[in-house]
Amino acid sequence: MYADAEILVVEDSPTQATELQYMLEAVGCKVRVAGNGREALEMVALRKPTIVISDIVMPEMDGYELCRQMKSSAQTQNIPIILVTALADARDVVHGLASGADNFIVKPFDEKYLMSRIRYFLVNLELRTHERVQMGVEVVLEGERHFITASRQQILDLLISTYEQGVRLNHELQTKHDELARTNSLLNCLFHFTSGLTDAKSERHVIDAALRRILEFPDASGAWLLLADAGDPGERAHVAGARARGQNYAKEELDQCAANCPCRHAWLRDRLSQPSNIGNCPALAGKPGEGIHASIPLQMGNEIIGMLNVVQRDARPWPEEALSALASIGRQLAMALGRVRLFESMEQLVEQRTRALTKSEELLRKVLDSLPVGVLVTD
Repeated sequence: MYADAEILVVEDSPTQATELQYMLEAVGCKVRVAGNGREALEMVALRKPTIVISDIVMPEMDGYELCRQMKSSAQTQNIPIILVTALADARDVVHGLASGADNFIVKPFDEKYLMSRIRYFLVNLELRTHERVQMGVEVVLEGERHFITASRQQILDLLISTYEQGVRLNHELQTKHDELARTNSLLNCLFHFTSGLTDAKSERHVIDAALRRILEFPDASGAWLLLADAGDPGERAHVAGARARGQNYAKEELDQCAANCPCRHAWLRDRLSQPSNIGNCPALAGKPGEGIHASIPLQMGNEIIGMLNVVQRDARPWPEEALSALASIGRQLAMALGRVRLFESMEQLVEQRTRALTKSEELLRKVLDSLPVGVLVTD
């Protein structure tokens, strides 16, 4: 279908013209490029294109005038013209109808939608050629009168394309709104997670607070923490804590994760340094969902001290923006664990030195008590 189509692109920006030309040639269309409306008319006079795609704001002759001149000529009136516009004002639609444009594409245009419009015109070329009924109607918009003379098919095509663009833009707006809401929720959870670790004074308190806060994240259904064994940090790990919505994980299931999960090998063998989605976890075997959890390495200096595993609802893979937020969680948790470990080691050191000082004082007292002491009294 596209191999038989010759598209005339009318665009004064070389960058945008090249981008559009590359896109169309990639599907097999033949493409010519004009820098403005006047050049386009000259190229149309030499050889008629199948479809014209034109920008509106151009030097010498804009897209509206190009439409008017082509639609006023019996030789070119049946060539479909697609205008590329920002569609920021209702007058864009009226001007398009008045000039005889067949369709709108909103900047920045969507490739799939553009190709669907081109395909539509290619399929309906014969129908458009035989449709000759013209309509005249006067439209008043913001105090300006516009007399529109166009075929019923042109009006229908243009209004449908305008509606489709509105639906597409509304969908994109809703998608952006949902993304913004998710981002705001993640930031709020990050704030509460960090504040929840501030007052923790022991490793146990840090772990419990972290796992409790993790479940406040959007769609998080469970989490558990693997920490390296103190005696063999390079080879072995143990489950330091777990929490889930509803029924908790069984100890045997989590022990299987610590022993045989791919996340363990990614940590201890492959030195995983970035959050990743890990599948085939033994702890999730037999449970509903896809059996996937995110693994977030906890790095302290050059050493990975543990792995935080977080399960999404239905055990689905976490999206990239969520993994980025979980990476921040991992850094905060590693810092909190490092802080309480340093605090605990300092307390132990103080206790050791206090005991040593007490023993030294006792020894000194015993030595002094065992020494012979004489008292000489003279007058």
